[in-house]
Amino acid sequence: MAYSLLQQFASLVTSVETLDATDYPIAALIFISDTSDRALANAARFLPQLSSVQITFILFGPNADQNKLTQFSSNFISWRNLSQTQPDNWDSVLYNAYGCSGSSSTVTIPPFTTTSLPSTTTTTTMSTVTGSTTPMPYMPCQSWISFSYDDSNTLSNDNFKTQMSFISTFIGSINYPNRLRIQGAYTDVASC
Repeated sequence: MAYSLLQQFASLVTSVETLDATDYPIAALIFISDTSDRALANAARFLPQLSSVQITFILFGPNADQNKLTQFSSNFISWRNLSQTQPDNWDSVLYNAYGCSGSSSTVTIPPFTTTSLPSTTTTTTMSTVTGSTTPMPYMPCQSWISFSYDDSNTLSNDNFKTQMSFISTFIGSINYPNRLRIQGAYTDVASC
């Protein structure tokens, strides 16, 4: 199956239409590896229905041409080197890509200690597990976030796995993932 931005947009329109009336911002992260004329054919017809959606293209691999996508969005994240686990500037752009306003902050999770209490029928034992202090980004974001992955035959299996691993990792880092959609043009993985 060849990449089709038209199909990606059609899936996104269907998802947006099924949302109850919402005041939450809607953000769509669309992975795109093919910007040929064939891959982009007729996609503009869905733009009026996506006017409330902040579209961010993740230019996935060396063949995605940002200049061919400017009619659809002005938000781009480049991921040319697919041997990297994430796009080059991901840490600095993720908050905006998720459609969040303001800025993110970093919070520190305090250490924790777990202690087992003594038992009356056995020898008294005490075990302690101490957690480490870990800074984690806190994103007070109320957006509805859509990840549209590239499930075309344009990608090699390794690049598809890289893309899916990245999506999985960053969905796991979202503080409150109650408004998510993960879908390809041809397959639907999950919706929350």
